[in-house]
Amino acid sequence: TVFEIYLPCVDEPLEAVKLGASPPERAEGFETVLLVDDDVGIRDLLRRALKERGYRVLTAPDGLEAMAVAEAHAGSIHILITDLVMPRMGGAELAAQLSAAHRDLAVLYISGYTDRREWKLEASQVGRAYLQKPFTPSVLMRKVRELLDATTGARGRYDSVAPATAHLG
Repeated sequence: TVFEIYLPCVDEPLEAVKLGASPPERAEGFETVLLVDDDVGIRDLLRRALKERGYRVLTAPDGLEAMAVAEAHAGSIHILITDLVMPRMGGAELAAQLSAAHRDLAVLYISGYTDRREWKLEASQVGRAYLQKPFTPSVLMRKVRELLDATTGARGRYDSVAPATAHLG
């Protein structure tokens, strides 16, 4: 077997990294998030990332459990972050049921499946969005802040701490 690798020819040297340059902004919040994913590793990673940025996080492993968590929670739930494919109750059905009780609920669908056109149509509604797995926590935080700002009119806190770069699967 022979492998050939073609790299572009570059005549100019790369620019040096500027020391002391400010890192990108990191969106932070204070709202309550209901995080639902049947993968415990992803759920824990996202929960930690959200909590580090100031969000109050409620978690559940599936839609039915999320309904019980939401019902038991006395305060408002500002955003639902849910996997689409889960046992017992999927994310789209969960979002429909929770939206009836929480009128201004923002919804962020996350999934590793790309072939379901109806999910993307659902996510195109106002206050809803879709992120394809894998994504970085910084991408998640920006999308969460964008949705919350659009649906609640609140503005999150921003500081200049560099975002995390771990990938989610």
